Amino acid sequence: GPLAIVDARGVHRKYATPSRFSILLPIRATSYSRHGAELAIELARASRSEIEALFVSEERGRRWTPRASFGGGLEDVALKDVVALAESHGIVVRTSVQRGRDPAAAILDVARRSRHDLIVLGVSRRLGDQLFFGETAAAVVAAVPCSVLLVAS
Repeated sequence: GPLAIVDARGVHRKYATPSRFSILLPIRATSYSRHGAELAIELARASRSEIEALFVSEERGRRWTPRASFGGGLEDVALKDVVALAESHGIVVRTSVQRGRDPAAAILDVARRSRHDLIVLGVSRRLGDQLFFGETAAAVVAAVPCSVLLVAS
């Protein structure tokens, strides 16, 4: 069934219930990523917080686009979906795309540079005896200075 794991860090270790968040929402064109987006949008709505949706593509091309072009491709489909979902709840989402990067490194860079205090990451549980959500999630959890919310469904 659905599962959410929270690792409180930084300001959230001291103050468990802040009045607002600065949410980084890494997304992919997957159902589990959308479930993470749904939870992030509800958190943002309840706390009147900001969301930055980040699509990381490992394909080569422009390395940084501050606003999505919505011209086609998986990144545009995923970003359009999140923006439409957020708008239906009265939330404005900033979007960005990074290309040609390792996803975990890109997520960590944006989280640090933009001073986000919460990363909401939709994940998929991998098969095996241990609880594992993939290399990207493991690398983010191991190195990020802010709180992380993993959402698996």
